[in-house]
Amino acid sequence: MAKLNLQADETILWQGVPEAFKALDKSVTPALVKNMIVSLLGGAFIVAEYWLCSGRRSLSPAIFWIPAILVCVPIFFLITDVIKLRRTRYYVTDRRLAVVNRTVKDVELFRIREASLKGDRSNHMSLLCGKKALSGSDNSYRERTVVGLDALIGDDTECDSFAFYAVDHPDRLKAALTGLVPLV
Repeated sequence: MAKLNLQADETILWQGVPEAFKALDKSVTPALVKNMIVSLLGGAFIVAEYWLCSGRRSLSPAIFWIPAILVCVPIFFLITDVIKLRRTRYYVTDRRLAVVNRTVKDVELFRIREASLKGDRSNHMSLLCGKKALSGSDNSYRERTVVGLDALIGDDTECDSFAFYAVDHPDRLKAALTGLVPLV
């Protein structure tokens, strides 16, 4: 909470955490499988290119570590995202929304033109703010929360994408946001 760095007259109206979730739930699995296939194809391309350019008729077994390592990359990101999310705290103050883990990602309330509490395929309710977040697929909610994708449009006047993934007690969050953020 010390990372939140509250201003002198700023008040916390609500604080929460992500509810318990599985690392591989219904909303994340399709994107993970797609990323693993892309990584495998990329690794196969590298091996094929090496084989064609090296002029050898046989390949060293060590070269097959490349696709194996590349397939592990999406799994690594999934694990690190889950670890970050389990250490994440959400805050609503009278001035801003904030996601706090190792860093603080926040957006001022006046920049949010539209917001909604949406459920995903795994029945997790997430707060989504901004046009890009609201129009995105449910497999992007986690990533938007962890990475803080595109919080502000280039002119820094309007929130384009901000999220609280899998909010524990979304009814309390909704009550805290009433009158502060235009919930759709």
